[in-house]
Amino acid sequence: IRADRERYYYGVDAVFGTHEDIISRLVHEARSLLPVLFEGLVWRSRHTKDGLRRVNYYVQHLIVNSNGGLADAMKSLTASKDQGIVSHPVICLVSDTLWTGVVRRQFLVSKLGFLFALFVFLLSQAILPKAGAEDNRAIRIAILCGRAINYVFSMTRLIISHVTRCVRAYRTGKTKRLCCLRLPSYLCDFYTCLSFLLMLLLMAMCAFEPKMN
Repeated sequence: IRADRERYYYGVDAVFGTHEDIISRLVHEARSLLPVLFEGLVWRSRHTKDGLRRVNYYVQHLIVNSNGGLADAMKSLTASKDQGIVSHPVICLVSDTLWTGVVRRQFLVSKLGFLFALFVFLLSQAILPKAGAEDNRAIRIAILCGRAINYVFSMTRLIISHVTRCVRAYRTGKTKRLCCLRLPSYLCDFYTCLSFLLMLLLMAMCAFEPKMN
């Protein structure tokens, strides 16, 4: 595979069109060929201007698949945990493009939502109850509203997410045995497991919530 300034040569569109999983296959079967593939997606000019040389990167197939969705290339490369591969200039460009174009906004929005939920949780569970809630009706209402927000939004979101992923895992057989139980394999991830435990704790808190009993 070789890239030129104007177009691809040697059938790169045909390769990715026929084998969309070529990155995943090379990661598992011929990892040493990945740098060769990536170098073929770069065109470097022979001429320099002011000490700089023009370079074109042809990375469309590493970002978008044939259906217009996100390609699985970065997922496969991340799972390989190969620092030499992920530090290649082509992959750095792809990751920067995805971060600035798609991921950054979603990441910031999700973290702002988490920080807001954490602030409401601390306010309703630790701060306001110690501010004379017994004698102040407004504080009691604020505590009730804060806890309702946590249970309705945070807990419900976690329940929907984990129930969906559990059902999908059992349907597709992606489970792992732990003692005599078969658990979804996605729970092996540390942060996902913590998220599942947080859901259980919020459900227990809701069940014993004095404001609702």
